[in-house]
Amino acid sequence: MKKYENFCASLSNMKEIYNYKEPFDNVALTGLVGLYKICFEQAWRMMKNILEIHGYEEGATGSPKIILKTAYKAGMIKDEEKWL
Repeated sequence: MKKYENFCASLSNMKEIYNYKEPFDNVALTGLVGLYKICFEQAWRMMKNILEIHGYEEGATGSPKIILKTAYKAGMIKDEEKWL
């Protein structure tokens, strides 16, 4: 599944930030924010795809909030509040 591979690659890139030592410069912080946005977007889109495959109609809305709530109900994520 291409979306899953993209998500894993983004997550791996985000983990690289942990190699940096504080204080973070503006470039590192900007990179972290950008990687977070990409990783989050790929995560909810991947969940949407999986929900649709398993017949969850809520995934068709395209709303990240609804998709995350449905993913929580489906057992895909453990902590709904952290994702929202």
